[in-house]
Amino acid sequence: MKKLIITTGILISLLICSQTLMAASYFTRHTLNDATATTTSVFMTPGTATSTITFSSSDVDLAGLFINLRASTSASILNWKYQYSNNNIDWYDEDVRDNTFNINLSTPLGDINHSSSSPTHLWTPGNTTSSTTRKMLILPDFISGWTRIVFSLPIGTVNSTLYAEVVAKRNAQ
Repeated sequence: MKKLIITTGILISLLICSQTLMAASYFTRHTLNDATATTTSVFMTPGTATSTITFSSSDVDLAGLFINLRASTSASILNWKYQYSNNNIDWYDEDVRDNTFNINLSTPLGDINHSSSSPTHLWTPGNTTSSTTRKMLILPDFISGWTRIVFSLPIGTVNSTLYAEVVAKRNAQ
């Protein structure tokens, strides 16, 4: 009887584990301004406008950012930055860390320098005329409950339309 109970317990445990391991991952989509149509884009003016995608990243395994950028008259430049939050209220910029250690005898482990500003990611499409350029980027690892991407055009570039979408692969539930 004791062997039957142990064997039954092992079989039930294996069944539960196999169901957990076999659960399929799934994808979710997030677009600028929560637009649902895949052709909806946002018109941006250099130096005056930003557009933001915000999404829940607490259970994201991997995510890609799909960008369509169309300049109005000539080549454009697109800037963006990543921000992270654990409550969807307070947002934190990513850090630029200097990997060089300063030798300082008063601090045996050395100093790690952190930037006073956050990095700006920049993309200058290869097109020099008014045409749509597309790019897909793999997003960095997420260690927060929410992530947002803030897009802008630097002063001196041209008006552009932007369509951006985050496609996140979610961990199995």
